[in-house]
Amino acid sequence: EVDERSQAQMTSSQTSATVAALETLGYEVPAELVVADVVEDSPSLEILEPDDVIVAVTIDGERQDVASFSGLTQLLSETPPATDVGVTVLRDGQEVDLDVTTGDDGEGGSVLGVLIDARHEFPVEVELAISNIGGSSAGTMFALGIMDRLTPGDQTGGEVIAGTGTMDLDGM
Repeated sequence: EVDERSQAQMTSSQTSATVAALETLGYEVPAELVVADVVEDSPSLEILEPDDVIVAVTIDGERQDVASFSGLTQLLSETPPATDVGVTVLRDGQEVDLDVTTGDDGEGGSVLGVLIDARHEFPVEVELAISNIGGSSAGTMFALGIMDRLTPGDQTGGEVIAGTGTMDLDGM
């Protein structure tokens, strides 16, 4: 179980690093934003459902399509907690408009209170050739390595760099 969990963390780390690196370099990284679960006691409980695909958020009457995880998190980070928003989802192939009062992200922004399975469409092929490594702590170095490969010249000035650090889908 520990090995399986460690491998899942490594896979997630690679995906997060790839998204963060590509978006930092200006690539658009579209994703299907699938609700994996709804957090207990969240504002979305009994409103959003697992397998809903979030396609838009409406704030103050303005619909904003969301096609990436970073787009959704950016929009919510700029929205004060306890804001009534519309969330448009695809449910069983049909668009459904739902009303949610956002929760507090602890930093002045909002959350929907759902876990997202972001299914990405990468604009370039990225392959990380590693083995026998587990966990999530290599994300920062993956992102830096991807950026180094996709930009001209040697970004390290010829120096060998070692490091560690996690990376999530919005580059943090």
